Amino acid sequence: MGGYDYHTGNRAVGEIRDLRAGRCMGACLEYAARIGTPLMLYVFSDGSVSSNGTIDNSADGRGKGVWTGDNQSTAASFFLVFNPGGQPGLAGGSADEQLRHQQIGYFTADGAVDNGSSPAANNVNQLVQTVALNYLALHGEQGQFNALFGTNLGNATMLDSLTAFNPVV
Repeated sequence: MGGYDYHTGNRAVGEIRDLRAGRCMGACLEYAARIGTPLMLYVFSDGSVSSNGTIDNSADGRGKGVWTGDNQSTAASFFLVFNPGGQPGLAGGSADEQLRHQQIGYFTADGAVDNGSSPAANNVNQLVQTVALNYLALHGEQGQFNALFGTNLGNATMLDSLTAFNPVV
């Protein structure tokens, strides 16, 4: 779904767009549950937004700050996995290892993306490759990644650190 730039000078337009996207994602999850099929949803952004502090007090703006411009230092992407057979298991043999696999990359204390925390942190191509790696891992095929995409993300140890879930398919 495109058309989600929020430079409209109000908050309401973005809130309505987010609601529509959330409902679409919910419908996809509901459909996957009804037909008993695993589903991976991927949400990405080419940057995030910032506010100048002006408040949108309209009904849909709900008293939140108006989005006025881009802020690529705070962008974030995510994927989620639904498995009708049960909760997808995080990669890793111990609880500590599983904790390391539940998030790829991180933010600094001031809220900016730490570009050194992941190869995908500030590289669109490697972000897509990280998602592709995780899709392969859901099928137990992450070992094929370098043959399919090259070694841009690194060796097997690095690939393991970028893999979130055990296979569900």
